[in-house]
Amino acid sequence: EVGLELLNIKGSSVDLLVSRKWLDPGNRLPENAPLRAINPVFFDQSDVVSERLRKLFGWSQFDNIIAPDTDWLYCPHDTRLSSKRFRTAITIHDPRMFEPSFSKLSIKQFLANQVMTQWLRRAALEATVVFTVSEFSRNRLSELQNLDRSKIFNIGNGVSKKFADNGSYSREFSESSSEKKTLVVVGGLRYLKGGDYIIQLAKALLAIGSPMEIVAIGGPDDPKMSATARTLPNIKQIGFVTDDELYRYLDNAFAMLNFSRYEGFGLPVIEAMSLGKPVIAHNATALPEVIGDAGFLVSDGNIEQVIELIEQLSSNSELYRSVQEKSRQHSKSYTWTNVAKRIFDVFNNYPQAEVRR
Repeated sequence: EVGLELLNIKGSSVDLLVSRKWLDPGNRLPENAPLRAINPVFFDQSDVVSERLRKLFGWSQFDNIIAPDTDWLYCPHDTRLSSKRFRTAITIHDPRMFEPSFSKLSIKQFLANQVMTQWLRRAALEATVVFTVSEFSRNRLSELQNLDRSKIFNIGNGVSKKFADNGSYSREFSESSSEKKTLVVVGGLRYLKGGDYIIQLAKALLAIGSPMEIVAIGGPDDPKMSATARTLPNIKQIGFVTDDELYRYLDNAFAMLNFSRYEGFGLPVIEAMSLGKPVIAHNATALPEVIGDAGFLVSDGNIEQVIELIEQLSSNSELYRSVQEKSRQHSKSYTWTNVAKRIFDVFNNYPQAEVRR
C-alpha cells in the first residue's frame, strides 16, 4: 500500500521495478494486481534469480534500465539493492535476525540464519538510507550492526483501510460473568510469542471458572505447547488465516493478547486497536512504544495481573467503552498515508551530496 500512497503525494513520481514475467502482453500488471496503477519498469530475469544475484554478487542490474533522472531506488523490504548511480533505501522491519536466538536451532537452521544475517548486514551497510518501523528497532539496528543512526529512519507502520474504516468497534459486551468472550492471540503458540504464558493463562482461567476462550492464530506452533493446548478446552488453535479471516476474528474478539518476547513493531496490535479492541501486552521491546497509553502493559509472566485486567474489563462496561474509544483514536496515526509522507520527506530532504556516483 505504501507504493500507491507515494504515488498520491504531490511532487512524487513512482515507477515499479518488476520482472517481465508478471506483465500482460501490453506490458501492464494484471487488472487484479494491487499495484497496477504504478508505471512498470521491467527486467527480463525472474524476480527470484534477480534477487539472488544481487544478494550474492551485488549485481547493479537496474542501473541501465532506470531513467537517469531517478532520485531514489527503494525497496519496502530487507533486500540488497546494489547501484552505482542511484541512492538506495530499504526497509528492515524487524532486527530480530541480528539478535541471539530465542530457541534452539538445528545446524541447518543455524547456517541459514548466518547466511541471511550476512546478506542483511551487507544490504544495510550499502544502502544510503535504512527505514525501520519503531524507535526500538532503530536503536537495536544501530547497536547490533554498528550502523550510523543518522542513516536509519523510523517511518512507523500502517493498517489497511479494511481495518481502519470498517470495524464494528461499538459492539457491546455484557457484564455477565457467564457470557462467553474471546481473547485473540496472533503468532501461534511458541516461546518467542509467549506461548507458555498463554497456556499458563488458559489454566488459570479454567481454575477460576472463567468463560473466556483463547483463540490462537498463526504459527508455527511449538509441538509440545500445541499438544498441551489441545488438552485445554478454553484454547482453540486456528493456525494460519487469510487477512479477511484475521479481520473477522479480531472484530469479534473481546480483547487481544500479545505476550511476545520480541516485536520489532507488532502490527496485529494496531489492527486490533483500530477495531476498538482492548490490548493487553508484554511490557517489552517495541510493544510499549506502539501501544502507548492506549492499552495495558504487563510485566513478564504476570498472569495474575492479566486476569485482573480481564475481569475489570468484563465487569465494567463503562471502562470497556472508554478503552475501546482510546484504542480506536490511538490507531488513527498508524496509516499508510502517514508512512508514505515520512518516506517522501526523507527522500526530499536527504543531502544531495550523499549520492553515490
